[in-house]
Amino acid sequence: MMASVSMQSLEVVVRQRRLLLFRLRKYVGLSALAYIILMELHQSFPVSSTKV
Repeated sequence: MMASVSMQSLEVVVRQRRLLLFRLRKYVGLSALAYIILMELHQSFPVSSTKV
């Protein structure tokens, strides 16, 4: 009884973690894409005021 309950909870945790990883990967991919686009724009339009 306890083993089946722990297996079910483990399955739920694994599923949630997989969903979280998928979301995180998508977010990281989007942010990396935005960063690349920003770098391309910065190279095509060099602005001295953006220097920190």
